[in-house]
Amino acid sequence: MLVLRRGALLGLVVLLVASLSGFGASGSRRPLGKIVFAARAHIGVGADIYSVNADGTRLRRLTTSSADEAGPIWSPDGKSIAYVGGRSLYRMAANGTKPRLLWTEDARFRSSIFDPAWSPDGRRIAFAAALVNGWTVWTYEFNGRLTQVTTRPGGHPSWSPTGRQLAYTGSDGGKSSVFVIGANGSGDHDVSHAPVADESPVWSPNGKWIALRSLNADWRTREVDSLDIVSLDGRLRRTLTTGGAIFPAAWSPTSDAILFLRVEHPEKGALSPTQLFIVSVKGGTPRSLPGTNGAFGGASWHR
Repeated sequence: MLVLRRGALLGLVVLLVASLSGFGASGSRRPLGKIVFAARAHIGVGADIYSVNADGTRLRRLTTSSADEAGPIWSPDGKSIAYVGGRSLYRMAANGTKPRLLWTEDARFRSSIFDPAWSPDGRRIAFAAALVNGWTVWTYEFNGRLTQVTTRPGGHPSWSPTGRQLAYTGSDGGKSSVFVIGANGSGDHDVSHAPVADESPVWSPNGKWIALRSLNADWRTREVDSLDIVSLDGRLRRTLTTGGAIFPAAWSPTSDAILFLRVEHPEKGALSPTQLFIVSVKGGTPRSLPGTNGAFGGASWHR
């Protein structure tokens, strides 16, 4: 299951040092927008949230906490950031001020929550949470309403641009694949038809593609994931890059590039070198994102 492996990934430290070229449709060499991510200085210490321009400039620390804070996501208007702190969901201003609690797990849940995703209309946040019988996808509305969306085991939700559907990692007979389901829980169906196992979907802003992590057949002994994009009907599929364990995090606001986390040697666990990278939707050599030393887990990219 994705969420279990993703949870284990939170202990990994990322050192991001290389330079970055842009992938703008206009041919500009400078990527546009701003990225938020979580980072920790050392294994075993609390993680904080940072923002940085997509070209690696203007790095800014937004939180100072002794506890882990992870999974930061931009609001659709870019004025707020939601994030996870243990078993709770928080919201703060884009500059890190005015943090406030949105929701805390009750007695029904048995673990921390993961993978928050803000709906395009700004009214809901989807996330993965575990009941006694396993992980499922939920939505939290700002009026306080909590809804379980999926019944099959699943995690890592990602909204469609219309806000009417969610892509998520689902399990079917013990095999993970990428599913799409209505935000009301209807129309659940497999879109990636995983050759081995597909996970970590991220829906493109233009609505045409879903980026995903695809595992190789012998990944338990030597993991060499690929970062693939798949069309919504599942008929078109392209591999953009391969190597190590790959976790798609976000699309560029213009849908021309994908931000992802690569674990170079996943068999080494927390000691493995990891980095965030950006790769063009046309493929080619991924470039690491500067200015984000110590990043781990998910990230979010706003225009």
